[in-house]
Amino acid sequence: MVSTTRPLTASTKPATELLFSIVIPVFNSEEILPTTITRVVSAMNARGWRFELVLVNDGSSDGSWEIVRHAAGHDSRIVGVDLIKNYGQHNANLCGLRHTTGDYVITMDDDLQNPPEEIEYLVAEALRGHDVVFGRFDRKKAAWYRSLGSKAIGSINRRVFAQPPTLTVSNFRILDRRVVDRICQARTAFPYITGQALLYSSHPSNADVRHDARPVGSSHYNLVRIISLVLRILFSYSVAPFRIVAGGRRSDRHDQPDLRNGGGGSKCRLRHRSRGVDLNSGSVLIVEWHDDPHACNDRRIRRAHPPASFGFAVVPREGSSERRGSNVTPADGYLFVVGAQRCGTSLLRSLLDDHPDIEMAKPFRPEPKWFLKQDRRPGIDQFNAELFTEVAVRWRGEKATSYLESGGVAAILCREVPECRAIIVLREPVARAVSNYSYSVSNGVETRPIDEALSPDALEPDWDPAVFSVSPFGYLRRSKYIDFVRPYVNEFGNRLNIVLFDDLVSGVALGPLLDWLGLDAPSEMAPAQVNSSERSDAVPDSLRAELADFYATPNAELSELLDLDLSRWATVEGGCGARSQ
Repeated sequence: MVSTTRPLTASTKPATELLFSIVIPVFNSEEILPTTITRVVSAMNARGWRFELVLVNDGSSDGSWEIVRHAAGHDSRIVGVDLIKNYGQHNANLCGLRHTTGDYVITMDDDLQNPPEEIEYLVAEALRGHDVVFGRFDRKKAAWYRSLGSKAIGSINRRVFAQPPTLTVSNFRILDRRVVDRICQARTAFPYITGQALLYSSHPSNADVRHDARPVGSSHYNLVRIISLVLRILFSYSVAPFRIVAGGRRSDRHDQPDLRNGGGGSKCRLRHRSRGVDLNSGSVLIVEWHDDPHACNDRRIRRAHPPASFGFAVVPREGSSERRGSNVTPADGYLFVVGAQRCGTSLLRSLLDDHPDIEMAKPFRPEPKWFLKQDRRPGIDQFNAELFTEVAVRWRGEKATSYLESGGVAAILCREVPECRAIIVLREPVARAVSNYSYSVSNGVETRPIDEALSPDALEPDWDPAVFSVSPFGYLRRSKYIDFVRPYVNEFGNRLNIVLFDDLVSGVALGPLLDWLGLDAPSEMAPAQVNSSERSDAVPDSLRAELADFYATPNAELSELLDLDLSRWATVEGGCGARSQ
């Protein structure tokens, strides 16, 4: 037998250079949640660590979601996800994992029994090279039935997930990004994060941490829920129940489902086939318990709408009978056009697609958003086959506005398409925000007056993710480019090109851009056509001055980050420096 275990290798980066994601499922915790959020933020700030806090409201019936929403609206490092009903802690954790962007992901409960100040001990052990580290409590303060349930689940973990006998597991843990990606890619009817973490890790470990008594309220886990959890783990990840029904034949380790290939061995496939579905045919798409990723692109406040039928639903794959190019050969290079809405990305995509040596992904509308799809295979082969023709070109590319404001996409692109390039289009922030507002009004989405909708103190209204891929109301937030551009600068380096909207419209930017791609400008190209919002809304001078102050600091930070003079934005028509006549 050949071992595939990776050697233990300590992190080459200090904690201060890493991004940590903290996922907390929230359920009816309005009494303690504000304190939890404050202590997490304080603990991370005290260490000087970069972080994001992902709060997943698991169908709370109290005021928990309003607390999450308020926190996310006042701190760009906090992400709020709202499930439409209670789906349980493991489902909520998986939803949170899929919205993280960090190098490491920490999961913990919302009741402060896992003290945020103890996170540093998990991190220290992880940086020694361990890809999964569980908090080990000196004395756990829990009811007798929870302790009994933990022993039962521990027995299952050792049998099904090969948990080492000296390892203690808990919900207070830190996961390496590679383990998180494997968990998120797995296809299973019931997510069990602890077991999947054990399954996909090479070097699990423990860190000794404190376990406090719950300050307020009582645990939501009762005896019935614990028994239900034990049974769901058994039926989802082990064939032992089927052996008992079939006559009690002893289960063999080699007969366990092949979970390392995504969850579900032969028995699981038989169960799905009984529904008339062949998971290996490629003709279906498994839509898991949470929403389509296109409905989760708002970086700050997100709505998740899980279908309610044993954790997943099966639907036909759109266009499964037609492949754009099953024999598509790889291009010499790949590029991605990103930018906030109303920045001119559609114009640039059209100009690039008109070049004989460039093919941009189809369809243009709706955008494919390929690297946000949960059902895609990692890498470039399926990307080529699904979105491009068999015509040989030097460059293939995709345009997606959602790639800019969806956390973690820059890292995904660089990981799955090595040496790819990115082009970010930037427009003067106020002009872009006004255009975004006008577009929403024209389409009957926005009804508020402009001075209310564009006020820096305004909260974004709720929106329907079944209709929009991102919030149609993120006018001001979307123009704070520094929050979205930094990950691309860090990931792409000199493979990133910044294009200003006015240079693009005037035609100044295209020549240098093609030269950067190693291409000659064709003798004839279609004239530039900018998407019109079909209306122009006047901005009161008082509001324009307020917005100029609002964007002054982020614009200065952006200029420094990109080493780019943005002073001309002060004279852009409709921008910060403009005044009504």
